[in-house]
Amino acid sequence: MIDISNIKYPELERIANLKPNPEILLGQEIYWTVKRDGSNIGVYLDNEDNIQLRSRNLPIASDMFYSGFNQTSHVDAIRDMILNERDYGDEIVVFGEMLMKGRSPTRIEMHEDFDYVVFDIWSTKQNRFLHY
Repeated sequence: MIDISNIKYPELERIANLKPNPEILLGQEIYWTVKRDGSNIGVYLDNEDNIQLRSRNLPIASDMFYSGFNQTSHVDAIRDMILNERDYGDEIVVFGEMLMKGRSPTRIEMHEDFDYVVFDIWSTKQNRFLHY
């Protein structure tokens, strides 16, 4: 059984740096999304159905991210989605960009409010990211 708290988002290379060359993507289906300037946060439920957050590098996100996430309008919908997947025998981790109110980490965006932008979902049942 996979410990869902250990699922983290992989490091991704830029297309230009793909080996042996970028042409390996020819004929593949590619999804382009807007890259927002925030922090990579994974959301999952523990055994007692409590929301847990992990960052890209830490298995437990800081209290600052919990506070920001809880101020978004998406908390209940994400929790319900994860619970719904459990009803079908799956455990998922929802990955997204946590946008904290104020200046972004690289200072290139100003966020008027807290937001969480989902960009990927990991399924333990399928052992892969779900298709869009």
